[in-house]
Amino acid sequence: MFSNNGVGKLLVYFGIGIEGRLALSEKLKLTYSAGYGYVIGGYLFGNRGIKSRTNGSNHVFMASLGTQIKVSEHIDFYLKAFGKYYDLNNSKEVQVNNNNISMPSTKTWHAGLEAGIAF
Repeated sequence: MFSNNGVGKLLVYFGIGIEGRLALSEKLKLTYSAGYGYVIGGYLFGNRGIKSRTNGSNHVFMASLGTQIKVSEHIDFYLKAFGKYYDLNNSKEVQVNNNNISMPSTKTWHAGLEAGIAF
């Protein structure tokens, strides 16, 4: 995207979280997590990577819920649904190709499903 004058997002967040497992039986566990992050970051514009930081306070809230099934003595299969909610302010104006541009504020959800093997 950058080589074709695209827009990229660069977000770093610091925060707290909790995660755990609750045994439902000898072979089945319920997994959960929740967290909060204070976001520092912004956007990159164009093939020169012009940086534009976000204004003010920016936040991300995360959560997941899943299952973990024992397959053998040291191997588990897991499946979990997760979600993230971003609350980001607009970015500072920068000049790209002689135009002043910035990204608007956004409140958005990201959700997904993750599957894998745990050792």
